[in-house]
Amino acid sequence: MTDQVKLRRDKSVGTIVLDHPARLNALTPGMVGAIRQGLDDFHTDGRVRTVILTGNGSSFCSGTDLNTLTGIAQQDSIPEEDQDDVVDFHELLESMLRFPKPLIAAVTGWTVGTGLALMLACDMTIAAEHSRFWVAEPLRGLSPGLTAPLLIWRIGAARSAAMLYGTMPIDAVQALNFGLVNEVQPEQFVWARASEIAGQISAGAAESQQLTRHLINETVAESVFTQLSIGAAHTATARTTQTARDRVQEFLRRHQERQENPRT
Repeated sequence: MTDQVKLRRDKSVGTIVLDHPARLNALTPGMVGAIRQGLDDFHTDGRVRTVILTGNGSSFCSGTDLNTLTGIAQQDSIPEEDQDDVVDFHELLESMLRFPKPLIAAVTGWTVGTGLALMLACDMTIAAEHSRFWVAEPLRGLSPGLTAPLLIWRIGAARSAAMLYGTMPIDAVQALNFGLVNEVQPEQFVWARASEIAGQISAGAAESQQLTRHLINETVAESVFTQLSIGAAHTATARTTQTARDRVQEFLRRHQERQENPRT
């Protein structure tokens, strides 16, 4: 496990914590692997009936850490490690959808890009009042190919289009109205409410819930797996474009300037 992803267990509830607050829990390849390892650990732990995915600090997850994609901005073709990054995240989403135990996202602050895909791969979401949800890839010249299929599945094409084509985030009230989240709570109660729901779930029969999750995610949503495969290809292709190289490079330049001159 990377020190940027932590695991805890409270009775029958397992929690995976994204713990890289200095980078707003932006996903690195190591974090993607650690989340998958955490799921494997909780899968084999018979004491755990439900898993919560949450983030430490002011954001749930700010998406892919673009600092890990510097090869896009520096080369004419997508580096092999960036292709592996797409494959690994695609496999993580599929493993979440096939995970036999219920998953709950406990979200505070910002949920952006691939962070939104992580949230959508969970069964339900409890969000803080001041949460924001944003498909930011169009501003970076990238493709939300691994977010779009899950978003459309959860809330429908029309509402998804408003988020996928728009360049502005939506707030918690809009997210609740869209059906993107299940409940909105004061920030200090988000994890507690998710834990409460997880405890209620634990009163049910594990075998029944496993069959129900299979029915929802692998039968009703069977086409989502095909769409995710296509979306992964789109994600990789977008990273090869000159627009992506220019915009990622510009984003990284501005981010570096903000770090060096935080008051500007």
